[in-house]
Amino acid sequence: MKWTRVILTMALALLVAGCAGSKKMDSPKNVKPVKAPDWFMHPPEDNNQLLGVATATSQDLQTAIDKAKQDGRVEIARQMDVRIAGLSKRFVEETGLNEDAELLGMFTQVSKSVVSDSLTGSRVTKQQLGKEGKIYRAYIMMEMPIGEANAKFVEKIRAQERLYTRFRASEAFEELDQEVQKYEEWKKQQYEGR
Repeated sequence: MKWTRVILTMALALLVAGCAGSKKMDSPKNVKPVKAPDWFMHPPEDNNQLLGVATATSQDLQTAIDKAKQDGRVEIARQMDVRIAGLSKRFVEETGLNEDAELLGMFTQVSKSVVSDSLTGSRVTKQQLGKEGKIYRAYIMMEMPIGEANAKFVEKIRAQERLYTRFRASEAFEELDQEVQKYEEWKKQQYEGR
């Protein structure tokens, strides 16, 4: 009887500790249900910054924040450089004669955008966290100073110019080498013709 009481007391203590521990992890005090902030719905315009707003959800608060930050950076990168490929297909067919004719048509449109850039100096300027049931939602506004973006753009152009110059130089040397080979072949033919 004494051992049963000890075991029941220990089991009850573990149960209470387990419930208390999980309750703390599930609901941080600073996270409450929230609607989308005005700065998210109507992002401000700033001539000195590139801004990217995003929202993301997760069962883990930090993952929701990280996903929203990443999406905000992608939005900034889209403003800097985006490559878009598109495909449109249209098919029209008419079957039958005169009034019995039937016009069938199909239209398909597909597009894909690719963003690839590195961002220097991007940072979170606004953040609002909320909870929707058991899911955390993060609203994030990322910013990147335009001065840094312009400097990066100029450096990218310079790098492309250097690459193009090297290409042209190698192309010129290749043309020169071909001309020398042609001349050597001509000389060889002249020597054999004697």
